[in-house]
Amino acid sequence: MSAEISRLSAALFYGGGATRFGADKGLAEFRGQPLASWALSALERISDDVWISSHDESLAARLGHPVVKDIHPGNGPLGGLHASLKAARHDLLAVAACDMPFASVALFLHMQAVAAGWDAVVPASPRQGAGTSDRCAAVEDCYCEPLHALYRRSCLPAVESALARGDRKLDLLLAAVKTRLILPAERERLAGVHPLAFENVNTREDLARLEAAENA
Repeated sequence: MSAEISRLSAALFYGGGATRFGADKGLAEFRGQPLASWALSALERISDDVWISSHDESLAARLGHPVVKDIHPGNGPLGGLHASLKAARHDLLAVAACDMPFASVALFLHMQAVAAGWDAVVPASPRQGAGTSDRCAAVEDCYCEPLHALYRRSCLPAVESALARGDRKLDLLLAAVKTRLILPAERERLAGVHPLAFENVNTREDLARLEAAENA
């Protein structure tokens, strides 16, 4: 593993009750492997410090990486981000959701390459009427992908303040820290970014649709 890659920690966010799916979707079969193993594999390719952010310690044996439990449970992904930033061996942390089978190694590495001077780096797309495909005025003008993103340890004070206030939405955190947006025009210039990189599985219909996707 290169020295560049070794400067990233990585957390697979494995949370939620999966009520719409009706079972533990992360362990559902997707192309012959557990769904979660696909995003986990992407993280393994960019980091030498990988774990699973979850309350379920049994996942360590099932997926082959340690589990980091929330310090402040019940706060959704924000609680997972807090515990993960505390646990990270490196200053930069990559995160991916367990139900995103096409999480992009190429995009993570690009985000790392442009991360200097930023607290967070996140893919985003302008909201309708907010800008063109390559311009957003602010996080508030965008649809962000906070679970396919990079966070620096410098986010911790803002994370802890948000937890204290009960502001659990990651978009609010991104608006409160210095965030570098990766917009569609920038992503389109990169080689190897899957067009379904941000697609996630909420239902069994989603699972079947993504499993049948071509060029994937």
